[in-house]
Amino acid sequence: MTSASPNGPAAAHTISARDYFIPDVFRERVHLHVLKNYFATFIRPSLILAIQGPAGCGKSFQALRACEDRAINVVTLSGAALSGEREHDPVRVLFEAYGRASEEGQKKERPSVLLIDDFHLSAAATYGTRQYTVNTQLLIGALMNLADHPDVCGQKTVTRTPIIATGNDFTTLYQPLIRHGRVDVFDWHPNSEMILPVLRKIYSLVLREDETDRLSELVAAHPDESIAFFVALRGRLMDGPLLDLLRTGGKLSVASCKEAVKKCRRSFTVDDLLAGQTNSERRGPGTTFKCHPGKENDNGTQHQRETKC
Repeated sequence: MTSASPNGPAAAHTISARDYFIPDVFRERVHLHVLKNYFATFIRPSLILAIQGPAGCGKSFQALRACEDRAINVVTLSGAALSGEREHDPVRVLFEAYGRASEEGQKKERPSVLLIDDFHLSAAATYGTRQYTVNTQLLIGALMNLADHPDVCGQKTVTRTPIIATGNDFTTLYQPLIRHGRVDVFDWHPNSEMILPVLRKIYSLVLREDETDRLSELVAAHPDESIAFFVALRGRLMDGPLLDLLRTGGKLSVASCKEAVKKCRRSFTVDDLLAGQTNSERRGPGTTFKCHPGKENDNGTQHQRETKC
């Protein structure tokens, strides 16, 4: 994966397919879009797949990982980079990113994709008090022209390269831009059945193995929350052990920090998550999660012996 702009997403850390779960319906929609744009152009597929849905439901992450799983080259671009401080900036950034995705696909001899994250932040979106500017008109025109003539990028001839754009709401876009034939709109609203396998991966290194079947209780307690909410909740689990370490006083060492974290791997319970988040509005810095480390068995599981970190 490469970033097309300094304002684009930073290069991701190495993540194994064992660390995440992508629902089949999402993965297949992304893969079909790429394959049709490379190998079934005679049916004139839409160049742009627009994935819209609530913030934090994993649209960009899953699109990126779905491509990487099949060795599809990805060039990423932030929608904010398509706002521009000066006239023509958004069009220049778009053409440079599209051209790079096309070029990298040819060099690597494999399919390539331009992934635009948070496209609703670009100049192409007009909503609320946001003004319709010259850049808005120019970017919309460039995208429409690119969708109609995907092998022409500005003054250059390039290889057709599919675009995937993610965002919260694409109803703010110019309607002729998102008509059939130019943009394929995919509404992504994962239900609890889709979220549960995702959470099993998210919490696989922090919950005790006998606790993963209770994650449905966590989802039921927060039915309207996004995946990002549950990721943030996981991050709070280490507050208690690390605060205990800080309160011992003295100098911190890398070894002591690593040891504190290691003791709490696969040691938390769903009750820790439920109790901690139920009081989230009242929780102060002194109210933290408690980990329950136990001696590991030969198979890597832990006894349910509870001790305070």
